[in-house]
Amino acid sequence: LGHLEDYVEALALSKAWVDRSPNDPLAWKSRVETLVTVHRFAEAKVDLEKVPPIDVEELTASIAEGSGDLKTALAFREKRAREWPRLEYVAHYAATIGAAGRLDEALEMMVKAAAVVRDNPPQLFAWFLFQWGRLHEQKGDHAIARKFYEASRVRMVTLEATVHLIQTIQAT
Repeated sequence: LGHLEDYVEALALSKAWVDRSPNDPLAWKSRVETLVTVHRFAEAKVDLEKVPPIDVEELTASIAEGSGDLKTALAFREKRAREWPRLEYVAHYAATIGAAGRLDEALEMMVKAAAVVRDNPPQLFAWFLFQWGRLHEQKGDHAIARKFYEASRVRMVTLEATVHLIQTIQAT
């Protein structure tokens, strides 16, 4: 649900899992994803070597982006979005373009991401709408961002969407 306690619990559970099953690559993948989520990138990089090879590229891109290495993140995300034009890959690429300051291009990419939607599980769609709102917020379009955050929260309430919705309400 995106509450602080959820992140603390995820850290504890992922640590317990790798302690209990140090040879389980899925446990390590979960651990690295959790560390990336809470922005503990240095620790995530160390544990990345224990992750299944198929997942290493995406996690490397997440670590690179979170650490400020946008060139590496952009290269991977562009390749992935081109090879596998799925909602999450195209939207991740758009978010990374936005992080690089190319907001108009990123917003155009989100329209392309919306065009490849084939299903709408609430968690995925809430994440997508939140990412789209973030781009508008970064651009300074708080009223538009607010609408995306509201739509995201209708599908799933998270701490991130709530915080950003409150900020855009204040800004508008």
